[in-house]
Amino acid sequence: MLSTAQRGAEEWRVLIAISFSPFVPACPPPRSAVLKNDELMARSAAKLVRHLAPAAQQGQPVDVWRELGLMTMDVVGTAAFG
Repeated sequence: MLSTAQRGAEEWRVLIAISFSPFVPACPPPRSAVLKNDELMARSAAKLVRHLAPAAQQGQPVDVWRELGLMTMDVVGTAAFG
């Protein structure tokens, strides 16, 4: 029987293996998935540029942290949920 600490360590090992699997060179994502997300990111970046253009033309300050966060959520949400 495993102690609570041993069970916790084993659960962490499983979670880490799952979490880092996209970043392990031995398990690269399919090229088609990478290309699909590349196009998605490019569309989202173009949308961000269009959104920020009026503020740039008027010399207004922009909260870049917030805007990039919204862009990130747009990319992630679209990639995950279509």
